[in-house]
Amino acid sequence: MFERVLPGADRMYPDTDSMPIPLAPEHIESLGKNIPVDVADRLAEYIEWGIPEDTYHYLLSKNLYPFVKQAIEELGIEPKSAGRIFGHELKFVEGHFEAGDGFCYSRVIDLIKFLKDNNYHCPLVKAMLPELYQHPNMDFESILTTMKFKKRSKEELISQIEFLAEKFDKEARNNNSKNKASWIMGQIRPLAVGNIDLTELIK
Repeated sequence: MFERVLPGADRMYPDTDSMPIPLAPEHIESLGKNIPVDVADRLAEYIEWGIPEDTYHYLLSKNLYPFVKQAIEELGIEPKSAGRIFGHELKFVEGHFEAGDGFCYSRVIDLIKFLKDNNYHCPLVKAMLPELYQHPNMDFESILTTMKFKKRSKEELISQIEFLAEKFDKEARNNNSKNKASWIMGQIRPLAVGNIDLTELIK
């Protein structure tokens, strides 16, 4: 109890002659098992994974390490891509939209798992995140419907290349292979995102 009352409504500290409160050894041991990992260790792991440096502050301040690690180790996402999803795409969405009731970061993991299970490619995460952030309880198929996304096969996408190449040859002012590839990629990309690996498509 507070025995030596000082002026004012509250005391800054309890009486110094009070008996100490004993803590059971089991309680102390349980606390020792839950000590957080040092920030420096988290940072070293991000560096080892090759995650973009400009994501470190956001990932650490939001304590997103568990989700990044889960995306990499459980879902097989390439580390740089996992870092960009949480450190670039999610950060952008948080800065431009208001979170809907019930949004939590585990929903992003659910989204990645949905895409993996349905053989969609990860760039689709970027397009779906704004809807998911604002409407976290909406199912993923409904989000795709809202976006007017259409599933297309690799063959369907590649079959358009020859036609587009001919069109470019007729209309291009500066016709070279680099410009042609870039222009064709620009035409197909909106249809390709989520359906085919974009690196494979550009090749």
